[in-house]
Amino acid sequence: MVNQYVDYGCCNVVDGCRSLAYLKSANHAYSDPMCINRSVFNNCSCCVTPDMDEYPISGEFVSPAADPAPWYNPDDPRSGHYFGAMIYDQWKESQPYVRETIDTTTGGRAKRGKLKRKEVVARFILLVDDCCAIDFAKATFLNQFLCASTASGACELPSLMWHECYDPNNCDETSHSIRGFPRAAMTSITWIDDEIECCLGTIAEVTFSSELPWVYEMCPENIVTDLPIIAGEDVCKFCEEECPEIEDPCANQCLPLNINIPKVELETCYCEPVSIYRNCFAIPPDGRIGESTLKITINTGSGIMRNFRIKAYANKFGFTDPTYFRCETPCIDIAVAGPIKANSILEIDGVTRDIWLTCNNQKSSGRNWVESTDGSPFSWPDISCDGLLVCLESSAVVTSLGEAHTAIDSTISIEMFHRELR
Repeated sequence: MVNQYVDYGCCNVVDGCRSLAYLKSANHAYSDPMCINRSVFNNCSCCVTPDMDEYPISGEFVSPAADPAPWYNPDDPRSGHYFGAMIYDQWKESQPYVRETIDTTTGGRAKRGKLKRKEVVARFILLVDDCCAIDFAKATFLNQFLCASTASGACELPSLMWHECYDPNNCDETSHSIRGFPRAAMTSITWIDDEIECCLGTIAEVTFSSELPWVYEMCPENIVTDLPIIAGEDVCKFCEEECPEIEDPCANQCLPLNINIPKVELETCYCEPVSIYRNCFAIPPDGRIGESTLKITINTGSGIMRNFRIKAYANKFGFTDPTYFRCETPCIDIAVAGPIKANSILEIDGVTRDIWLTCNNQKSSGRNWVESTDGSPFSWPDISCDGLLVCLESSAVVTSLGEAHTAIDSTISIEMFHRELR
């Protein structure tokens, strides 16, 4: 069940606590949810308002004029007759997973499944107590979507966030979470004016289209925060024993020959250091349905960063010793070749599928600074239900001028976001 709270690009579109309080104060016909027989007005209609900054000093909502509400304008009398928007119906979500079939003369065969973008159709009721306020309500509601912003600039798609209740009969801190789409576009809005009386409000049907197919929990789990990168053991890379060659057990089987697909190699600037600092830590398995992705934030510290690598291995049994995985292929392998200037911040965001570099207080795309170690296309840090052993491998080498490849005060922070297909 979707709760009565919706945020789009840092704009509070729905605040059920505020709107319900205004309805009751005005003795509005919809102050009793049962009068419109809508389940979304009941139970989970007003459990928690995340935007606590909008609470009035008195701790109670009174009226748009008295508080005042964000949309209230003393020069426009219509603003005092608009009580905000609320969710009118359960949201309709498209299925992002498809498996296409090819018809043949002998029946048919299925192609490999693929993911597509996800769409959500939501119905909102714009609540008023005067027909004269309808146009004001529409303009205010539409402006909230048009003015939605992002931390990455106007060219990026905003996040759509909402409260979702696991237990409709018990909407407390443990039974709801903030979920959303990190990159969602409001693609259409349709006004439905004939479903309810204009003196009560109007209906807005809004379609959102997300570039990503997953529904995310927008409150992350902090894995590490400002962890020193060069902490851990000092390892001589060329002193480690080579991994034995593994014979393909299927080589002599009577199987169809594999087709060799040419691999496009990308130029890489990453160079394997002779000596590294290796710092490893485990992430326990997530028992929930779905998977997760990581947001990685690297602070270069007081020096220039060169040849930094992040490796992670599927770790179902919770090993903490990296020697168990010495000959295993990592499921996450991220290389930051550099050189990246001192006091810079590199963000690798698996949620929004963005990479940003903040250098000299200017934020720009950081995609050219992140690569795979073998020159193949970069893969995002997505993880399945297995846990991970994450190993940071920072260069312990110094330049000919005596500059360290990794500053002693360089740090890394990692957040994990759960997500689901549904």
